[in-house]
Amino acid sequence: MIRILLLVDCANDFDRNLLRGIVRYSRENGPWLFYRLPSYYKSIENGERSILEWAKTWKADAIIGQWNDDAMDLLKELNGQNVTVDGTYPVEVLTEVLPLLQHAQHNEFQEFDPVYPQFGQIAAQEGFTQAAAAFQQIAKIEKTHGERFGLFAQWMESGKLFVNETSTKWMCLNCGHIQNSLEAPKQCPVCNHGQGWFIRLELAPWSPVAKQT
Repeated sequence: MIRILLLVDCANDFDRNLLRGIVRYSRENGPWLFYRLPSYYKSIENGERSILEWAKTWKADAIIGQWNDDAMDLLKELNGQNVTVDGTYPVEVLTEVLPLLQHAQHNEFQEFDPVYPQFGQIAAQEGFTQAAAAFQQIAKIEKTHGERFGLFAQWMESGKLFVNETSTKWMCLNCGHIQNSLEAPKQCPVCNHGQGWFIRLELAPWSPVAKQT
């Protein structure tokens, strides 16, 4: 289990939204074990160990910190406590790919509106203008994610996820092999990964740059 030291306040809604985002990420990529600095950290002047020394003793894998002009002394001394960081998250026990894609689309669209726009509004109200702008940009990104999941769901439902009406290029996401055909290979001839690893080249994370003429 990854051990994370949190140096984040929770005095306002913006800070609590940051914690929600961190916990959500940990639920999707974890599990993570959190240790959070207490709310009275600013009054600590002569703690027994520095944050870095204590984190090393605790065998922390990473430190997540929120910094401003008044908080740089966080790296001086630490006396902490274990706390619970709560949030609300969708619980969906699904085993089939199609409903997983459909629910993923729904959840991404929820993050597009209202989740991240609300985060942005709260951040702006509390004076975090840079974070507010970032939240608005993230909302647009989540919409793109939702559209992508929805497209894959439509193709799967119609039997076109790995079949194209005209010959097209398919790319193996494991090794990068590219093949031109109507249907994605049942198995990659290079790395032997299954058909599920293939994607239309134009939708792959990377595609060759067009040659300059």
